[in-house]
Amino acid sequence: EVRSKCDMRSIAFVEGQEHFVRKVRPERERRLLRIRSFVSFLAHTSAFAAIQAGAALEHLLIFVKFPVVAIIPVMLNQIILFGFLRAMQYVRSTWQQEGRDKMLDEEVHEAESELASMTLSFLALQPFRSVISGVLTEIDGLEEVEVPHTEFAVSVLFLVGVGVFTVGMYLAYGIGRHAPFTRIRRIWRAGQNTLVLGGAWCFLWAIRWHMRILGWRVIGGQAIVGTLISLASIGAVCALGHVEGGKFYLF
Repeated sequence: EVRSKCDMRSIAFVEGQEHFVRKVRPERERRLLRIRSFVSFLAHTSAFAAIQAGAALEHLLIFVKFPVVAIIPVMLNQIILFGFLRAMQYVRSTWQQEGRDKMLDEEVHEAESELASMTLSFLALQPFRSVISGVLTEIDGLEEVEVPHTEFAVSVLFLVGVGVFTVGMYLAYGIGRHAPFTRIRRIWRAGQNTLVLGGAWCFLWAIRWHMRILGWRVIGGQAIVGTLISLASIGAVCALGHVEGGKFYLF
């Protein structure tokens, strides 16, 4: 027996115990989960392809000689990506907008934000790493010959990661002020995702550099660090889920 059948959320009495319940449409929920799974998979696949293309641009001769101007291929990559996404949006707008199409359009907008954020955060960090370390990375982000960097370079990269991650968390806290599915909210989320992912990339490479200074084997160290980062990521996902609602509590 449900206490209130009119509300979206209520309390149900099952075998003398109270359980929190919410009203859902099962078929719609199943369709939404299927759409999200396919859209998320294709978005991340596209992001890695865009990262590969952008990194190849960064390794053209003119940008290799002058790492300071390596931000140009990052901007070109984002412009091309933005143009392609807008072209696909135009194609979708010609469809007959039914219920399923509207759900797809909403999820695609979220996926496009993640795609652009992943690409921008990775590509923007590569020239910055080259500037502070003096070593040009390969297309995959690794260094051809990994040598220990200075403690100063490691500290700078780590502190930059702390800074951008903190700003990303602040944006996540304030996103609840904007109405869902609006342009300002999408731009806000894209900035939030870019900063949080940028901080994560900084932490990853700073830890890898620090392992080299300590003399750890990279493969063994990566296994340990990968496990710790995975656990930290799960905690961050739980935190962000509540931060976006405007309340900062974990459970």
